[in-house]
Amino acid sequence: MKTYEEIQERFGYMLDLRMGQLECGEGWHDLIWASLEKMEKHIPEEGWKIPIIKEKFGALNIQFHRGTMELRDISQDAEMLSQTICECCGVPAKTVKRDGWDYTLCNTCLKGDKND
Repeated sequence: MKTYEEIQERFGYMLDLRMGQLECGEGWHDLIWASLEKMEKHIPEEGWKIPIIKEKFGALNIQFHRGTMELRDISQDAEMLSQTICECCGVPAKTVKRDGWDYTLCNTCLKGDKND
């Protein structure tokens, strides 16, 4: 599983994260890596940045401005795929409601704390 540091080292030139970090669990880091690899081939202009990568409604949300259709398609594909990957540990999972919130978790992580 990729670390935040590895993602920042490899793709930092296209990230300007508002919180200075990814706002999601480590289980999605490999998906983020793969998505950023695809996205870097379609950067519309020098200085283009991604300000937000976070969990939203149990799915990965990659936000940006002035994106091309290719970038939007990659972001949407990542969002859909994330709903099948545990946000905590990266194994196959499903999106569930817990305490009024949506999470995508495997059975093991669902039984424990979301931040384990």
